[in-house]
Amino acid sequence: MRETISRVPLLLSILLTPTLAGAQQIELGVMGGYFLPAVQQFERTVAVSGPSGYAVAHLDARHDPGVILGVDVAMWPLSHFGVDLAGTVGACNRSGSAPDQRAVLSRVGLRLVARKQVGGMTLRLGAGPVLVHMGGSAYDGATTLMSLAKRTMGGATLQADVTHTVGVFRLRLAVEDALYRVTMSPFTAGTDTSRTPLQHDVGFTAGVSLLLR
Repeated sequence: MRETISRVPLLLSILLTPTLAGAQQIELGVMGGYFLPAVQQFERTVAVSGPSGYAVAHLDARHDPGVILGVDVAMWPLSHFGVDLAGTVGACNRSGSAPDQRAVLSRVGLRLVARKQVGGMTLRLGAGPVLVHMGGSAYDGATTLMSLAKRTMGGATLQADVTHTVGVFRLRLAVEDALYRVTMSPFTAGTDTSRTPLQHDVGFTAGVSLLLR
């Protein structure tokens, strides 16, 4: 997994270099806001050995709403179509059967983007692959029953935003949905599932962007 992650910057460089060279416009943006994990992370039933034999334990966990910060670079080789490279970091609590713990969710996504002028505003729609990394004290592996098999996983990202130009800056309101799935660590034969629901981390952000050229 580490080897795969280490190759990501190289792959992005190979993919983006021709786009940068031929871009009519390059746009740098920053944003911040609120994200809402819309789906419970997992529910798990396990058989636990105790002094009087085996007992069944039901466990669950979810990410609570939190804050998100991010930066993106959009390159427009065509007037209405481009590529957007975006990175975000979100912080929230992970609650459920275990005591609340801090979770940090980092994402890097590459989207194909289309834009259209609507009145005095610009509407953008984008979609593409994303890498999601889960960190923080919630994922230190201390609790076997609650641990996840993978820390970094692939998924998809969808975003829609509207931009209004004020002077040299572009004010932006956006909504994004990051979709991914995690897998629970194997535990015992009594574990009823190691799979989790498809996650939907919905983000609502406001930001500002600037044309670099």
